[in-house]
Amino acid sequence: MRNKIFGRMALLLWPLVFLTALLAGTSCSLPMRDEASSNPTVTISPKPVDYKRKVKVTISGSGFEPKQELGLLVVMGGAPSDIGGLVEPKPVTNEKGEFSSVWVIDREIRRKLLAPTSHTIEVTDEEWTPLATATLVFKKPEKEEKKK
Repeated sequence: MRNKIFGRMALLLWPLVFLTALLAGTSCSLPMRDEASSNPTVTISPKPVDYKRKVKVTISGSGFEPKQELGLLVVMGGAPSDIGGLVEPKPVTNEKGEFSSVWVIDREIRRKLLAPTSHTIEVTDEEWTPLATATLVFKKPEKEEKKK
């Protein structure tokens, strides 16, 4: 009999526990995943980049999770493209959450996939969630004088 009464009281009091926590401004939910301790940043150098074939561009960043594999997205030819396979080394952060990769831009200019303007490079996690962006800025090519 006592167990039956205790069970009913527990059923009646259980919602009060959550209501009290809610009114007190605390949460009874499970903790969320830890956020990164700092905001990731990305830089591109040189700035601006010469618009010519075989130009080397360094893409580097910090503030990411340690040992994190990253994606690098840029719009080329009107479609988002992952250039993570075109850079050396592949974009994976070190123990400090930093990375640095070099992209040799050649076919992208030859095939006119990148115009001599500015392009946003988006750094993503493995699930394509955007983490940081940087702008790749090309110098407008100088017009060559025709030889007489």
